[in-house]
Amino acid sequence: MVRVEEGGSQRLAAALRALEELELAVEPWLVVDRGAARATERARAPRSGEDRTLRLRPTPSDSRCPRAPEATSTGGEPPPAPPAPSVAQARTAVAADPAACERLVEEALARVRAEPFNAVVHVSCERARREAQALRQRVRGGEIPPLAGVALLHKDILATSGVPTEAGSEVLRGWCPAEDAAAVALLAKAGAVTVGKANTHEFATGVTGTVSAAGPTRNPCNPDRIPGGSSCGSAAAVAAGLVSAATATDTGGSIRIPAACCGVVGFKPTYGRVSRRGVVPFAWSLDHVGTIAASVEDTAALFAVLATGGDGGSRGAVGRRRPGPPAGHPLAGIRYVLAERWLARSTPAVAEAVRAAAAVLDRLGAVRVQADLPEQERWVPAIALATFLAEGGAFHAECLRCCPERYQPATRAFLQQAAAVEAAHYVRAQCARRLLCERLGTLLRRVDLLVAPTLPTGAPPLGAATVSLPEGDVDLRSALTAFTRPFNLTGQPAISLPCGFDDGLPVGLQLVAAVGRDAFLLRAAAAYEHATDRRCRPPTA
Repeated sequence: MVRVEEGGSQRLAAALRALEELELAVEPWLVVDRGAARATERARAPRSGEDRTLRLRPTPSDSRCPRAPEATSTGGEPPPAPPAPSVAQARTAVAADPAACERLVEEALARVRAEPFNAVVHVSCERARREAQALRQRVRGGEIPPLAGVALLHKDILATSGVPTEAGSEVLRGWCPAEDAAAVALLAKAGAVTVGKANTHEFATGVTGTVSAAGPTRNPCNPDRIPGGSSCGSAAAVAAGLVSAATATDTGGSIRIPAACCGVVGFKPTYGRVSRRGVVPFAWSLDHVGTIAASVEDTAALFAVLATGGDGGSRGAVGRRRPGPPAGHPLAGIRYVLAERWLARSTPAVAEAVRAAAAVLDRLGAVRVQADLPEQERWVPAIALATFLAEGGAFHAECLRCCPERYQPATRAFLQQAAAVEAAHYVRAQCARRLLCERLGTLLRRVDLLVAPTLPTGAPPLGAATVSLPEGDVDLRSALTAFTRPFNLTGQPAISLPCGFDDGLPVGLQLVAAVGRDAFLLRAAAAYEHATDRRCRPPTA
C-alpha cells in the first residue's frame, strides 16, 4: 500500500504505485544481489574522490560572509560592454597582448554588474582582478593556457573559495567555502577567470528557474517565459552575451532544459567524466557537472579541461572506438535513430524543427536507422522521482528538521515528500533502472546517435502549472523532464543545441551518444552547428 502524507503529490503516489506493480523481466533477488545493492550503496554515499565532508548544515548567522555592495547584480540598462568573446577569441587576444587579460575581465565585470535578468547573484570583482593579474604574469612568462582570458560564471552550487556559495537558498546564505570545487579549480588552472556566481533554482531541485532566495531569473529571449532550471542563471547569462560559457549541473535535465529555453548549448557529459567534488548535491547517483555555452566549439574547449579530473564513475564499459568519418563528410557513415515516439508527444513546431535538423544530419552523411526506444522508457517517471526524493531527502533531512522555514515553500514541499518513499520503492527503482541502462545501452551500440527534442515545447509562460501538448495538459515538471531525465538515470552523454523556433521561442535539439563517447558527441554537434550556423545570438536592444 502506498502511503503519502495528507496533501502529498498525486504524481508521487502514482509513481510509487507504479513501482510496486512493476513486473520485472528478471528474478528480483538476482538483480538486487548483483546490481541494485551496489547502486544503493553508491547512491547513499559519495563516490571515491568526492568531498566526503560536505554535509548540509544551515549557515550560522554569525559566520556568514559579509555582502559587499559589488556582490549583487544591480539591474538597470543593458551593459555597454561588448558581448562576451568566444574562447578562441579571448585566447587570441591574450596571446597578442597580455594586457588584454585585465581588459577582458573588466568588460565582463561591467556586463554582469549591470545585467537585468537576475542571472548573476554574486559578482566576484576582487577575485576576478586577482586572477587576471596572475594570468597576465603567466602569459608574459611565455605560457598561454587553453582558456586564457575566458570570463566564467559558476552555478551557485559549485563551491568557490572566498565567494559565497548559497545554492539559491537561505539555508546556505553567506557560506564562503574554503576551497574551490574540483571543476572550478581545473578551469582556473587553465586560465579561466571567475567573474561571479550564476543564479540557480533552490538546491537545483526545480525546472523553472523561478524559485530562489535571490529571486527568479528572467529569460533573455522573452522575459514573460521561464528560463528553465535548475541552471537558470548560467543559461540566461550566456544567452544575454554576459559570458561565453558557464558551469552548470544536470540531475534530471537541469543543463539541457534551460539551454533549450534560452537558445544556447547545454552539455551533460557521461556520468563521472567531470568531478562532482565540491558541488552541493541533489541526488548523488544522478548529478552530472557540465557546461552551458554560446557554441559547441566553446563547449568542447571547456570539456577538454574538465574531463581531466573526472570521478571515474562512468556507468558501464566504454565501447571500442569506431573509425572517424572521412574528411569533407563530417557525419559520413554515422548511424542515428530519430525518437519518433517523443516527436509525437511534442508540439507540431518542435517536431517540425527536429525533423528538419535530422534532414541536416542526412545531408552531412549520417544514415537514419529504424529503431524504437526501449519499452522500459515508460518506467522513467517512477524511477526518477523515487531516486530524486530518496537521495535528495537523505541529504536535506537534517536541515528540514531543524530549519524548514529557511527553504522556499515549493522546495520544502517537494523534499518533504521523501518521507513517503520507502526502502523497497528505492530498491525496486534501481532494479528497473538497471534494466533501462541495459536496454538503452544496447540501442546505442546499434547506432551512434539518438536524435530527439530536448523539450516538447518552447519555454512555458511564467507561473504555468501545466503544458498543453498533443496528449493533453501535462504537469510542468513532468513535461519538461520527459526527454531529458532518462539519460541522468543511464549516465549517457547528451547535448542540447538550438535548431529552430516554436512561436518565436527557441527549440532545442538533443543528441545522445553511448557512455564514454563524449568527444564523438561534441564532434557530431559541431558538424550540425557549423552546417546551420544556429549559434547563440545575444538579444538586441
